Amino acid sequence: MEKVFFGIDIGGKSHSVHFIDEKKRPLCKDLVIDDDIVGYHQVIEAIRRLKEKHPGARFHGGAEATGIYWRNLFFFFQNELPDVTLSLINPLQTKRFKDLELDRVKTDATDARSIARYTATFEPEAAPSVPEHLADLQELCRYRKAKLKEQSKYTNLLHNYLKQAFPELCGRVKRKAGLRILALLSSFPTARDVREANASEIASIRYGKRNFKVGAETASEMKGLAENSVASRTGPGMGFAVRSVAANILRIRGELAALEEKIAELYSSCPATYLVTIPGVGPLSAAVIESEIKNISRFTTAKKLNGYIGAYPELRESGEFRLLKPRMTKCGNRYLNHAVYMCVLAAISPKAPDSTIKHMYWRQVAQGKERMVAIGSCMRKMNHIIFGILMSGKPFEASYEFPEDSFEVRFVDRETGCVVPEELAASCETAVAVRWKRAAAPKPKRRKKEVARPS
Repeated sequence: MEKVFFGIDIGGKSHSVHFIDEKKRPLCKDLVIDDDIVGYHQVIEAIRRLKEKHPGARFHGGAEATGIYWRNLFFFFQNELPDVTLSLINPLQTKRFKDLELDRVKTDATDARSIARYTATFEPEAAPSVPEHLADLQELCRYRKAKLKEQSKYTNLLHNYLKQAFPELCGRVKRKAGLRILALLSSFPTARDVREANASEIASIRYGKRNFKVGAETASEMKGLAENSVASRTGPGMGFAVRSVAANILRIRGELAALEEKIAELYSSCPATYLVTIPGVGPLSAAVIESEIKNISRFTTAKKLNGYIGAYPELRESGEFRLLKPRMTKCGNRYLNHAVYMCVLAAISPKAPDSTIKHMYWRQVAQGKERMVAIGSCMRKMNHIIFGILMSGKPFEASYEFPEDSFEVRFVDRETGCVVPEELAASCETAVAVRWKRAAAPKPKRRKKEVARPS
């Protein structure tokens, strides 16, 4: 069957399209279409004319994953041209392919031609269709991540301002107890304002969803701190800046609470999965992981999923040069990588229950591995567990890796990372019980068959 290939160079306002045959010869004049319904129909009309000239031909197109600009075009093609294969290509692959052909000209037309030639050479797989509910959930989870970064930025800014306007309050703006301080700063932002205010005015300030009062005890404490404050900037300009930053932090916290409620609502309406049965994986983390993976069938092995997450060290060796401490790669999905990393930290916490990840972490530490190296190994282990649960559709079983009578318990000191003798473990407050697999009996060596050599 004859094949027709085309490449699309994605742009913010317009796209360039180049059509070639199996021998990489141009089939028609290049198209430059606008990013609207009129431009999309121009591509459909061009494909229709080529189908008349090449009846029975199979069409295969490729486009780079350029930001978010490719999504509308792909959605349109999947709905209007289901018989046309459209592949999403990593821009680094097309760049390396263009370098291989020694093509140094950089225009939209040459990029579209290079993408078409790459598609004709390698015929990449079609881009999988993403379920709408997971795509919607992904955008919401990423928006929450952006809000967390914004909150961190304003918190750091507030610390810088308070260090000059009311240094005694630095470090007291925490996730829960900080609401009271933020409400105080929204009304009385500097030490001078607190000092000149009445205690009853401070005590009557309300905060939170339930309209709690700051209270007389906190008001008296704030007055005492303001009287002996060493603040150096207490003018109206600094006060306006502190009041504005405090109001922004309160606003972002309210938005984050609403976002988390909406994410939980959307995730609960998704088809049931058992990611939350993994120790350390909460509902929010499970929503991020599943929305970023989208379709687990994209990955044939757990190793490929691990590569997509980016939980592996990059080896760089040449000749006699050996990198003793290879660093974790910067490649991979950063949202998914951060979610898995936080799940591992929750699983190995001293307050967390016993789990496969926790036992693996302390085994690695007891064997002399650095703690961050052990966390990287646990991330890889967590990825394999996630892959197994999503592929099988079954909940996590703690006894799967350690069946009864297949392990022994040793004790590891959390502070030093050394193995503690069993008789001293009861008196060691920082000792944690870790499961070790029992060593299997060595297999008997096979005798080599004697081969009669010709004399």
